[in-house]
Amino acid sequence: MAVADSVTPLRGTVIAPHLGALLVDYDPGLGLGPSHLPLHEVQVGKDVKATATIATLKAFKGRTRLILDDGHGGTANVLVDTSKVMAAFRAAGFPPGPGARVTVRGSVDQPPLPGAPRGITARSIRVVA
Repeated sequence: MAVADSVTPLRGTVIAPHLGALLVDYDPGLGLGPSHLPLHEVQVGKDVKATATIATLKAFKGRTRLILDDGHGGTANVLVDTSKVMAAFRAAGFPPGPGARVTVRGSVDQPPLPGAPRGITARSIRVVA
C-alpha cells in the first residue's frame, strides 16, 4: 500500500505527490552560474532560490508553512517568518493566499523524520506578478 493510499487528508489539506521535487535555482560556485534543479538534488544547508505558486499556507507560532508548486509537478514545504510573509503581501497590496506567485530565498533543510522530503527554510519572500 502506498503512503498516500493510507492517509486520510484533513478537509482543505493538499496532498502533494512530488513533495521535495520543486525546481530551484542553485549556484554551486566555481563560476558556473546557477543551475535549475529539483530540490531533492541539492545538498542540505545550501542556498537556493525558487519562484512558484502557493498551493496552501498555514501560520503557526510566528512561522508560516507554505507548500509551493512550480507548475511542473514539483512541490516543496517552505517555512518562513510570518512577519516577512505579511510584509511581502502588504507591499503587493493583497492578502496572502493560495494562487499567489512568490519568490523565496533560503537554505535547504531536511526534517528529522525518516523519509521526509527536503524543504526550504526561507530568509526572504517576495510576491511576484
